[in-house]
Amino acid sequence: MRTSTCKTTATTKIKSVCFDRIASSKGRFFGILLTDGERVNAQFRSQSEKYITVFDKHAKQTRRLLKARIATATV
Repeated sequence: MRTSTCKTTATTKIKSVCFDRIASSKGRFFGILLTDGERVNAQFRSQSEKYITVFDKHAKQTRRLLKARIATATV
């Protein structure tokens, strides 16, 4: 299984590549590190211009995260 880490930076192109990888995760779980240090084991559900909706595996709930809060995603 191929694992890649994408860091979101201020560059719009890098962010779009990162969120494209998340969207193409095909229902698999992946790791997200938020800017406040919280780690989420998540499954992609949907995304909009500013938000991403994921299922949090440990909390067993759907979460809506602001894309700007995502520091790193391991897909």
